Amino acid sequence: RFCKERSREMIRMKIFAFCIVIVSALTAASGLMGCNQHSSTLESVAVTPADQYMVKGTTQQFTAFGTFSNGMRLTWSQVVSWNSDNPAVATVSNTAGSNGLVTSVDYGTAIITAYDAANNISGTATVTVEDPTSITVMPTNPYMAVGATHQFAAIALFSGGTVTQVITTFAKWTAVSPGVATINDTSGVIGNGIVTAGAVPGTTDIQATDPISGATGTTTLTVTGTPMASIAISPIDPVISLITTT
Repeated sequence: RFCKERSREMIRMKIFAFCIVIVSALTAASGLMGCNQHSSTLESVAVTPADQYMVKGTTQQFTAFGTFSNGMRLTWSQVVSWNSDNPAVATVSNTAGSNGLVTSVDYGTAIITAYDAANNISGTATVTVEDPTSITVMPTNPYMAVGATHQFAAIALFSGGTVTQVITTFAKWTAVSPGVATINDTSGVIGNGIVTAGAVPGTTDIQATDPISGATGTTTLTVTGTPMASIAISPIDPVISLITTT
């Protein structure tokens, strides 16, 4: 009798195990069908900025975005292969960590392409290398307290009139009156253009110059020993809409 009961128990366990296998298989199949139903394909690749002017000798980071059939948009810079049709004017990096970094070499125009070989889809951007027509130094005519530091920015404007390029790290910086303020002038590094107000109040022009074309921008800095009177927050009394989803 014991043997018969043991045999029945083993049969029940085998049936139970078989059922688990069947259920697992059906679940996996259902999951695969769901994936197929919701899968999407790459439809396009876009490169930004799409139309960029650059000062000769500078770098500019370009980014590729992939748009899929389900509407999703992903950064695609590490997936695509980057190419310049005119490396004598501008080159582009394919090195991991700097994919899409463009370096302007000489005057002219180059087409930058981001190509997804797996899907045979590409996007392009146009690079024009020319001298800036003017340089704007920001902030405009600022005040700084004695001993304070602040990062200034140099922005190049081109003949197109609307396209600009930030050339802060590339520009040559000068404080006309170094006794009033000093400025970091180490081209090519982060922190180029940092101004430190001196110990004696006064005014000085802060200048940023494109070392190749000689185009120069100026802003007037006032160093003051007067304590801060107030702090203003903008915007004043803003209205924020509550967005709900259903």
